[in-house]
Amino acid sequence: MLDKLISKKADALIGIKEHESVSDYGVVKFDQDSKFIDVTEKPKSFTWINAGIYSFSPSVIDLLDDSPKDIPDLIKDLQEAGKNIIWRVNK
Repeated sequence: MLDKLISKKADALIGIKEHESVSDYGVVKFDQDSKFIDVTEKPKSFTWINAGIYSFSPSVIDLLDDSPKDIPDLIKDLQEAGKNIIWRVNK
C-alpha cells in the first residue's frame, strides 16, 4: 500500500473491499404510478466498504491540531483541502 501511496503522489490511501449483502426480505418494485413491476426474493447487493486500512503521507500532519479526530473526519478534511485521496482494493 505504501508503494502505491508514494508512486501516485497521494496524500491518503484508503483500503476498500467489495461486500455482498443479502436482504432478509423479498423486494417489491413499483413504477411512478404505483403499478407493480417486479418482486425479487432476498436479492443480493454489492457495495464498496472501508476496510479500516489507511496510509498517509507526511503532508497530512499539517492539517492536524491537538484535538482528537476520527479517521473519517480527517479524510473529509483532506478532501475539502483538495488533497489527493486514492484507494486500493483489499482481497
